[in-house]
Amino acid sequence: MTISCKVATECYPVSQSKYYEDVIEKKYGEIHKIWMTPGHIFITVKEGRQLFTFDYKSASRTIDNSFENCLEKKEFESPILDVLVSATNYSLIFIVEVSGYVQCWRYKTEGWTFLWVLDICNVNQTSVVSVCLHPSQNTLYWCEERNIEDRTIYCICKRQLPEDEKKLENSEIGNPIVVMHNCPSCQLYPAISGLYIVIRNKLPLVSMVLLLLFNYSNKIIVSIGKQKTELTDFSINRPIEFSKLAVKLAGFISKVKPTDYLGGIFYRIQDMNLSIVLKDGSIVSLRENEGDKKKTQCMIDLKNVSDEWFEFQKVIGSLQDSKIILYRKLEQGSRLEQIPVKSPDSSPIIGFCKQSIGTMWPAFYTENNIYTIQWSCKEDKQTIDTLVKSGNFQTPAVHIALLEQRKSDDPSPEVYTDLSKLRQNHLMDQDKEPATKLAVLLEPYLKNYWELDGLQQAFLKQNSNLPELSCRSVEDEVLHTISPQTMMPMSARQSWLLILSNIYPQQVLKVLNTLMDFENHEGIGSSHIQRWQCILANENTVSPVSSDVAVPLFEHLCRLMLLIQPEKLLQYYDRALDCLPPPKGSQNPKMAVNAYVELLMASEKSQCENTALKMFIDHGHWKDSIELIKKYKESKALYGNLYLTLFRAMSQKEVLSEYAKEMFLESPENSCLAQISSFLLPKDATSAKDVFVNSSCDIPMHAVRSSLLKYYTPKS
Repeated sequence: MTISCKVATECYPVSQSKYYEDVIEKKYGEIHKIWMTPGHIFITVKEGRQLFTFDYKSASRTIDNSFENCLEKKEFESPILDVLVSATNYSLIFIVEVSGYVQCWRYKTEGWTFLWVLDICNVNQTSVVSVCLHPSQNTLYWCEERNIEDRTIYCICKRQLPEDEKKLENSEIGNPIVVMHNCPSCQLYPAISGLYIVIRNKLPLVSMVLLLLFNYSNKIIVSIGKQKTELTDFSINRPIEFSKLAVKLAGFISKVKPTDYLGGIFYRIQDMNLSIVLKDGSIVSLRENEGDKKKTQCMIDLKNVSDEWFEFQKVIGSLQDSKIILYRKLEQGSRLEQIPVKSPDSSPIIGFCKQSIGTMWPAFYTENNIYTIQWSCKEDKQTIDTLVKSGNFQTPAVHIALLEQRKSDDPSPEVYTDLSKLRQNHLMDQDKEPATKLAVLLEPYLKNYWELDGLQQAFLKQNSNLPELSCRSVEDEVLHTISPQTMMPMSARQSWLLILSNIYPQQVLKVLNTLMDFENHEGIGSSHIQRWQCILANENTVSPVSSDVAVPLFEHLCRLMLLIQPEKLLQYYDRALDCLPPPKGSQNPKMAVNAYVELLMASEKSQCENTALKMFIDHGHWKDSIELIKKYKESKALYGNLYLTLFRAMSQKEVLSEYAKEMFLESPENSCLAQISSFLLPKDATSAKDVFVNSSCDIPMHAVRSSLLKYYTPKS
């Protein structure tokens, strides 16, 4: 089995990528939880009280959209417990707070729309400890903690959601119904025809799994380790009293062995199957349709108990001591093969991202980034060839994936012929509804694939060979390409401009500069504004100077400017920042850094001052750094923070002596020596506080400034 770990955004490009990087870099606080759902990544910080949402970019979206109605920077009164996705409509999500409040949101191409908020508990002094959305019943189940006088009790409740989306929009939600009274705190998972209730207790108390079967009126299956029993004298049509259930289990619990103690749990969301890992390494599947045949399926070498597990495509994953271990079944024997997965960036692995129905691959996050885990096994060629001949795929996307792999490994005319046939079938079947659940899931990705294919085909038809162009012909070609009267698809225009920009950057930039009239010093008139509107337009925007569609050139212009003429990169802040390559690739890196910082500061984005200073520091622009922080002297808190950041960097890079005079003269008002003493001298030397004066109180900087200057200023 071949395993690879890829940065999540390489697999799922997200809108607002710079904003995403800021969250990953913990500029808004430590990451609390991450959910990977179809089309979106949800991240909470501040112990779950602040939510960030990043939507996947489709192939047709060329810029990072910033929606008015969105979930970015949304703060909640209580921590977010879970983000649940509707099984019937992946665009519907339910954000569940610990307080019991549930918010329902719906996603469309223009962004997120808030539908309603509801307190599912309807009981005072209540909090939710676990929640799940049953896909086949369309019902919310939760375990709630109730504080009654001087004691705490737990109950399991449910509320029915309407199947009709219009009723859902009107928050026509069923009333709360109690499923179980006075139970221990537990975790809930949907079963095909019931509900798993996982009760994990600390030793010497016993952990167990209850399976409530809704297709039977009086059946509860109780599993403790490898042991199982059935209780048939309880009705699940009325609230179950856990204390009565516990009495009936007393004899059963007395037979529990130490090897039956719980070591972990993993839940396969695709078929709603729950398995338990015992401390001896046994894995027991609790399939509800196996009846009395429940048995140990396999064994693993379990060194440590873990709360972090997943099962995906017959592979089990566990997080143990900040390391991921994958387990997969071998052809013979019951013991699973153990495969370690290292952190791609060598930083500790924090946890797994939470999966939902429709998740493409499991993912995890480290101190520095989010990664997907992908693997491939040796394919059975005979089986696959038979499948291809029969055409018996749940969705064309699977067939396309196979052909793309073969095209990469060993391209042949037959592969291209098969892809061409699939393309024709797609064009003919666009109005047909997907036939399977897998087809529904992959439909958006399939649509994006054919959009990209269409872009490639349009380009190849328009330009089968790249012509040898002179300077004048490049200008003519650019003007022809961007003309609203040109009979070229928008995708072909964009791709051809990209090719021209890569081959003839100087000439293309010259044409674009002329169009934008950057050299004009006599002011900007209405004709200039109209021309700029054409160039800055999004795709499918009607041109203000004609009835045709404008051609968006802004991204091409920004990339070329940073590479060739960074000093002319102007004021179109967020769009420019999102599309710019690293400054080191510019023909004038120093000017490119300055242009980037000017652009960043003009954007007035959150934390732009810190980001700008970091950019200067990373590229060794020390004088520029000093001039930057001096602009914020009036803001004492911000100036103090920027000053200490720069001071620390200069000390670490050993350039402080070159700028000591200006740095000490610019020290913040009311600053003291204690704030910078740890940066002044080597760690194994006496502290600066003891060197300059023996005092237990904080020393004002102005009192030791002259001594510091003598110490750090090089002797002539």
